[in-house]
Amino acid sequence: MSAAVRTVGISKSFGSTKVLEKLDLEVERGACYGLLGANGAGKTTTARLLTGVAAASAGEIFLFGTQLRGNDRNLLRRIGYLSEELALFEYLTGSEQISFAARLYGIDPAIEDGRRKELLEILDLETAADRLVAGYSYGMRKKTALAAALIADPELLVLDEPLEGVDTRSRIVIERLLADLRARGVTIFLTSNSVRLAEAICTDIGILDGGTLVAQGSLTTLLERGTDRERPLEAVVLESLRIDGDRLPKLSWA
Repeated sequence: MSAAVRTVGISKSFGSTKVLEKLDLEVERGACYGLLGANGAGKTTTARLLTGVAAASAGEIFLFGTQLRGNDRNLLRRIGYLSEELALFEYLTGSEQISFAARLYGIDPAIEDGRRKELLEILDLETAADRLVAGYSYGMRKKTALAAALIADPELLVLDEPLEGVDTRSRIVIERLLADLRARGVTIFLTSNSVRLAEAICTDIGILDGGTLVAQGSLTTLLERGTDRERPLEAVVLESLRIDGDRLPKLSWA
C-alpha cells in the first residue's frame, strides 16, 4: 500500500528567502504525523504545499501514490484542509459556510444536512450557526473552518495549528475527534507548536528547524531518545533544535 503523503526533496523559496530545503516526508495511511518547530520554521508552508495551495520551487509531492500537479481536483477532493488563514467568507453564516464547503466537494445535500448538524453540535456551534461569520470570535472561526474541512469525510486531513485559539472544552473535543478519525483509518497531517498535542494523538513526529527536517520518526522511537524521563518529547525537540533547556531565559523576579 502506498503512503498517503510522500515528498521528495521539496524546497520552497520566496524571492531570495529559502523557507524549505529538500524536505523528505513519508506519512503512512492511517497515521497521524505531527510537524513541530519554531515559528517561521516552514510548517505552514509545508501544509500549503501538500494541499496544492502553493507550488514547490523544487521537488515532488505524492498523495496516495499519485503525483500532485497543479490543481488536481480529483486528488484534492480526498483532502480536508484547515489553513492558518481559515479562509472563511465573512458574510455567510457558520451553517452556510459548512454547506458551501460540502457543495464544493460535491456532497449529496441529504448527506450534507445530517453531517453539518452533527458537526455544529459536536463543535459547540449550534447556537451561533445562523449568525454571520463576521461576528465570530477567532476560536469559533477555527471550529467552523475545521467543520468545513471534515464535512466531506476526507481520507487525508491537513491541519495547520488545529487547536490554536480554541477554548478548553473544544480542545478536548477536537483531540478526541481526531483520535477517533485516526482509529477509523483517516490519515492526519498536522502542524503544531504544542508538544502536548503531539504526544496525545500523533503516531509520528517531524521537527523542522529553519526549513530543514532535523528529526523524524515514530513517536515511540523519539520518546526513547528523550533524556528527560518526565518530558521526553520536549527534550527531543529541544535537543533537535540545539536548545539547552537549562539555559532558557527566566524572569529575574520569578
